[in-house]
Amino acid sequence: MRFLIDYTFLFLCLLFGYFLLAGFVYSLFRQRKKVDFIYKIQNELPSPDSLKREIKYSIFSILIFSGIGIFTYFLYLKGYNQLYLKIEKFGILYFIISFFLTLFIHDFYFYWTHRLMHLPKFFTLIHKTHHLSHNPTAFAALSFHPTEALIQAAIIPILSLVLPIHPFVLLVLIIYNLTINIVGHAGYEFFPIKFKNSILGKISNTPVHHNRHHQFPKGNYGLYFSIWDKIMGTFYNETKSIPSKLNEN
Repeated sequence: MRFLIDYTFLFLCLLFGYFLLAGFVYSLFRQRKKVDFIYKIQNELPSPDSLKREIKYSIFSILIFSGIGIFTYFLYLKGYNQLYLKIEKFGILYFIISFFLTLFIHDFYFYWTHRLMHLPKFFTLIHKTHHLSHNPTAFAALSFHPTEALIQAAIIPILSLVLPIHPFVLLVLIIYNLTINIVGHAGYEFFPIKFKNSILGKISNTPVHHNRHHQFPKGNYGLYFSIWDKIMGTFYNETKSIPSKLNEN
């Protein structure tokens, strides 16, 4: 009963957070092709049926993510993972560094699991559900086949097994991941050319980068960074898909 209550609470929190953020981004730019320096990447607007499908699969994904969260908590209670509650146990420096370690590990994990799911058999059985959104909205961020949702959520217990990690670091990672995913699927480019030409911009993924992946799903597999795509030769020259007006900023 205790785990059921915890599961229900976690599910409702994730559901509320997801729909609050995705709904805000979707509503803010709905039906608009230009908002100041922000531009619609694809000219067409997503269909209502596509939006409904994205929302349906997102709810299924959140159900699975909640289960993985409770499973990670169970591992902690049994002493099987390395979650710790007192920051002073490893110090504030490690506490900060551990976030960037989790970010790097997650990016590596996402690139390779994502790329494997683009193999013909796995794509047809699993990943095709996500790619039904050729012109995604913010709600496509978690629009996964249940198996893919399980694979992607598995990074949380994996991280807790391989690294001493504070729950707050996991929380920040989840919020950051959700934000990056929603912005990346919103269908609008948020970052000006000046950022793209900066040192950080040259290794970061942007909405155009991932939107191009939805248009042409044979490259741009990364999540936070473009590092692995560039190393493995799967990086698209994303400037070709930036609207001409955006290049002027």
